[in-house]
Amino acid sequence: MGTESRLNGKTEKTDHAAVRTDHAAVKTDHAAVKTDHAAAKAQL
Repeated sequence: MGTESRLNGKTEKTDHAAVRTDHAAVKTDHAAVKTDHAAAKAQL
């Protein structure tokens, strides 16, 4: 049981890393949106 708990703990840490990666992707999307807004202003 103790070993399973440790493995679960490692799995949770891995999930956290995945969440951080998702956050980085979201920030990248935001940067793309800002670029789109700049292009829209240029068209105006």
